[in-house]
Amino acid sequence: MTDPMKLRRLAVLNVLKERIGREIDATKQELGSAIGRGSMTAFATPGDPNSEVLGVLSMSKPRQGAPRIVDEQDAVVWVLNAYADDPSLVEVRLTEQGRKTVIAAAKTGRDIPGAEIPPPGKPTVSFRQTAEAEAEIVAMWERGDLSIADVLEIEAQ
Repeated sequence: MTDPMKLRRLAVLNVLKERIGREIDATKQELGSAIGRGSMTAFATPGDPNSEVLGVLSMSKPRQGAPRIVDEQDAVVWVLNAYADDPSLVEVRLTEQGRKTVIAAAKTGRDIPGAEIPPPGKPTVSFRQTAEAEAEIVAMWERGDLSIADVLEIEAQ
């Protein structure tokens, strides 16, 4: 293959990689919305649990953000009121132990002035391919059970 042909091949492969990446992301999000929390198994013959397992799609639990101090002055006032018998928690500002005390209290769900817990992040959708999946997909292709048109439509833009 000549260098210009290799370069063209690289350009085509790169476009396919980007399009396939977008298709993978969109399909994972669509399936993730359908399953909620949990997992789904992909089989070589869709819906046939006796066929080769290709991989597992799973939806993670949304990560809860950790409490953080957003207004130190409010947190200082709260510490002084809540721990009046322990002035060592506050200097001109919260000590490290004072910060830890505010965050620990916020973790319990209490409304602590000057501290907040950010909303949970978005859950992650992942697909773990089995070790045998590549060989099975190649076999499906060779048997004629799979065509690229079944998987990805590439439209002229």
